Amino acid sequence: DRGKQRRAARGIAAIVDAPPPLLASSSAASFAFGRLDDELARLYGQADISLSVAPTETFGLAVLEALACGTPVVTADQGGARELVDDSCADWGAARASALADAVQRLHARLVADPYALRQAARRRAELYSWDTSAQLMLDAHRDVSPD
Repeated sequence: DRGKQRRAARGIAAIVDAPPPLLASSSAASFAFGRLDDELARLYGQADISLSVAPTETFGLAVLEALACGTPVVTADQGGARELVDDSCADWGAARASALADAVQRLHARLVADPYALRQAARRRAELYSWDTSAQLMLDAHRDVSPD
């Protein structure tokens, strides 16, 4: 199938703030720097998989942005980003290159098998974290811990 061949040949797209020094010139990956919101959404939507693998990530806004664009995510198995995803739209591994590479391969196999279902699940997961819902949850948490 030509569509699958084109998708497999595209390589990796990364949306980052600065070029990784060891990968910046790689022909297997492309990087986007300092993009505006519309362009960023387009790039997320075109990516096969979004990587957010910092184990100390506290919230994971980039994860939610990717999910909102229908892009499944690979993340570290700890930290805030991991708390935002489930196995319907993501995969995860220990914060080691080999474990994260395994997670990318597992997620990619699922994406090839049924891209529509995985992308729909990503979008549905993002919808659980609307600004209104997030603000209400924060207010509830503050109310729970504040003295009356």
